[in-house]
Amino acid sequence: MMMLIIFLITDISMVGIFAGVYGNIAKYREGMLMGVHIPKSELEHPDIKELLQLY
Repeated sequence: MMMLIIFLITDISMVGIFAGVYGNIAKYREGMLMGVHIPKSELEHPDIKELLQLY
């Protein structure tokens, strides 16, 4: 029973950590968008918009 409680706490904390890290990955900050450097002038490009819609 104790192992179940430990696993539940670990799983819930990992879900929270992943949501915090990857939840805002599509936001543009410091020149990076989804881990790729994209100049701010290219944010309105149709290909970039399509990529963001896809993910």
